[in-house]
Amino acid sequence: YGFKGRLAYQSLLVYDSGFLLARTVVLCLLMYYAFRSAPRWARPGVWIPMFSTAFDLFENTLLYALLALYPRRIEAVAQLAAYAILWKWVWLWFTVASLCFGLLAGIYFGFHSLLADSVLMDKDKEKREMDRRHLNAAIQRAEETKARVNRESRKQSKKNA
Repeated sequence: YGFKGRLAYQSLLVYDSGFLLARTVVLCLLMYYAFRSAPRWARPGVWIPMFSTAFDLFENTLLYALLALYPRRIEAVAQLAAYAILWKWVWLWFTVASLCFGLLAGIYFGFHSLLADSVLMDKDKEKREMDRRHLNAAIQRAEETKARVNRESRKQSKKNA
């Protein structure tokens, strides 16, 4: 590919680094959203996509250095770049698996909280109905007492008259 090919690949690595940062923001937001309704112990955090990005940026840096140093070849840097590529893909697939798990957990815990809310609403509804019955019974007793007092006061008025 020659000198122009290496320059094109180096510029592509720079653009790839910009893409990585944009992708990381989206993946971190998706990770946060996916695990939002899960309990705290089940939230892995947004650090998982950041590991993938860190290894990818490290890989880009190493490849950029290898291209810049060409024709000189440094075996340790090339081997390190290969390991960085491997770990980048491991962390990327771990990120995807975590997102899938998080979305399933989010659906489960979201449904579970809706169900719990509906049970609480039913209990609250039962309590309101019981309170209403107690209130109606108290009002009825008060009216009966008032009617009894009125009858007794009329009887007393008739006796006095």
